[in-house]
Amino acid sequence: MKANPNQNQSSTASLRPETAVARIAAFRHRGLLLVALALLAFVPYWPTLSNGILGWDDPCYLTRNYRVHQLSWATVQDMFRLTPQLGPMPNGQYTPLVELSFAVEHYFFGLDPLVYHATNLALHVLNTLLVFWFVLRLWQSRPETDVPALPLAFLVGAFFAVHPLHVESVAWITERKDMLSGFFFLLSTSLYLRFAEKRSVWAYGGSLVAMALGLLSKQMVVALPLVLVVCDYFRAGRLSVRTLLEKVPFFALAATGAGVAFYSHLADRIVTTAEVLNWGENLLVASRGVIHYLHTFLWPISLSAFYSLAPWPEILNAEFVLSALAVCVLLALSFAYRRRWPVVFFGWMFFLAALLPSSRLVPVGVRYLAADRFFYIPGIGFLVVTAWLVLRVWAVRTAWCPVLALGVLTLIGTWSALTWERTKVWESDTTLWDDTAPKAKDSTVILVAMAQQDLSNSALSNAVAKAFAVLEKKPQDATALNILSEVAYQDGDLEKCISFAQFADDYAGNLVLMNRPRWADALCLLGRDGEAEPILRSIVQVMPLATPVYSRLALIQLRRGDLAAVEKCLDEGLDTESKAIDRYQTLWGDPLALPRDLQDLPAWQKKMAASIQTLSEHYEFIRTAHLEVKREDLALEEYARYLSYLPACVRVWEVAAERRPGDRNINATVNQLNRKLAVTYYNHACLLNRKNQPDQALEELQLALERDASLIHDAMRDRDLTSLHDQIQRLNLLMAPENDLHADEGQPSSALVLQPPRGES
Repeated sequence: MKANPNQNQSSTASLRPETAVARIAAFRHRGLLLVALALLAFVPYWPTLSNGILGWDDPCYLTRNYRVHQLSWATVQDMFRLTPQLGPMPNGQYTPLVELSFAVEHYFFGLDPLVYHATNLALHVLNTLLVFWFVLRLWQSRPETDVPALPLAFLVGAFFAVHPLHVESVAWITERKDMLSGFFFLLSTSLYLRFAEKRSVWAYGGSLVAMALGLLSKQMVVALPLVLVVCDYFRAGRLSVRTLLEKVPFFALAATGAGVAFYSHLADRIVTTAEVLNWGENLLVASRGVIHYLHTFLWPISLSAFYSLAPWPEILNAEFVLSALAVCVLLALSFAYRRRWPVVFFGWMFFLAALLPSSRLVPVGVRYLAADRFFYIPGIGFLVVTAWLVLRVWAVRTAWCPVLALGVLTLIGTWSALTWERTKVWESDTTLWDDTAPKAKDSTVILVAMAQQDLSNSALSNAVAKAFAVLEKKPQDATALNILSEVAYQDGDLEKCISFAQFADDYAGNLVLMNRPRWADALCLLGRDGEAEPILRSIVQVMPLATPVYSRLALIQLRRGDLAAVEKCLDEGLDTESKAIDRYQTLWGDPLALPRDLQDLPAWQKKMAASIQTLSEHYEFIRTAHLEVKREDLALEEYARYLSYLPACVRVWEVAAERRPGDRNINATVNQLNRKLAVTYYNHACLLNRKNQPDQALEELQLALERDASLIHDAMRDRDLTSLHDQIQRLNLLMAPENDLHADEGQPSSALVLQPPRGES
């Protein structure tokens, strides 16, 4: 039987890569690939959803960034100013879109870490899909390809989804910068490729807009025009005048972004002229960093949140010099073989171009060698080369296909497992620094972080030792000085606390929340309110939206008896607190529905009831005076002052709860305030009895037990109330406690478990 030549041609064509790709390019097939990529990007990062908010940079961007806490048109405008008026730029970095995304989340969900981690993870999933789209468009726009575009794009997307070097970017809330800027970077490149292929004006404009939005998320996007040039060369094998002219608007945007970055960094003293001009050191560090990224890409084991870097004379050694020579050799080889191995050349140039702003050629911030987060976008170049090599061998060595398939699955599975485990390192400050400290020994950054961890765990002597170790290396370290100030405060040595706070303030710059609140607290506890007030006022000059500061100012005026000034401070605080007006209206919007005695409350007390922040600040001040620094006379005065208005505030909230029985927020506030009132009565009773006022102590204790019967257990064990135990029994107040608080001997532990809400200074 004679063979049909047309049939043979059809069979041969069906084996061609481009025909095979066309056959599986239908939407439903591509949709399945996208679902698979989304799952690969989501599953290894699942543990991040249970991670918390860290003490490393998260306060600057989120928990103590009061512009984020007060979403309004005024704060949004301020986020986009180069010289903001409502608070400093976080870490001196111009990232208004990042702040805006945090502000929207905070408005609806407060400081729930799940929300912020979920958003980061969702952006990583979207970025994975954009990587797929970018590689697919890039390969389809080439006139000749030696591997099919769709499998290559899928494999690159899969590698991008699971590589362990991406954990830092996804699992750290602060690195919303990487997530957002990466999204717009990839969107811009993909739209540009569409323009290059279809000559679509809309795609060109969209690419420019996406780049601008990326620059508003993180200035590393200034490298995008260079990446587009690399893509154009890879597509056509050459660069034309027209393609270069098409990049002029992109380079103009990049120049603007670079100018903004230099302005903000120089203004915040994050970078100095001397560091920028030290080209010899910067080239050595950048070259060593490139080799570091290549090594960790191939062997992502023992990753670290911080890669320390020795001082300048010490890095002039064989390791750094050989790294510089290796980078030069790789550059020379890639140029020499750019036509023979265009994919390798593309991947190498993509990596170097995208890494350039973060390569340490211009040192920014603390001294370090490299950071995993900087690999997020540049690493796509290495991933493309890796996927291409796999598919190229697949096409040439068909007998190896089963082994290659098993190897790829093993690689993806191994990277996924490493990523899963790495996400747990970022769960909390404890897990992060326990993992990082052994890998970055003697680094001042790590020593400071560990000292802060010791401080939070009440290991004060360890914190002091680490803080002094930091100061030996860096005498002007404001954070280490602040740790010593806090240790002195917790030890009750208020004068020493003030001294260290003053030293820290000389080097803290715009970080006014680092030490000034504690400095003012120490002065107030010493009865030096007149000195504390200007310090607090200096904070709100830099951060006008810092609500806790207005609360402390109101308490100073309350101690002075100036009720008009108290009301003014409360007004300032309520004006800066999101949803405060709604809360005030909830309590006082319908005054006729309130009992007559509550209607007649003075204006300052009505506003005090609505200012939960001030009620918490006053409680903390009294608790510290009584139980920590042992200024009992001051504590007695403050107990009397606090209890003169707190019961009425609680009644107001109880009435509101009766009017809105299904409102969970109101009910939670009532429970919180009731508990706070009960513990305050209890602690006051303990102190009164120590001051030989048993009758008044018994009255206060009875009021405490009426609010919270579980305190009876503490009362029968507390040494401060030993002389009243018989009277307590005769009052027949003993009942089965609802909560066994297990008070420490001689301490009313019920007072110690109440803390202000997270995020307050």
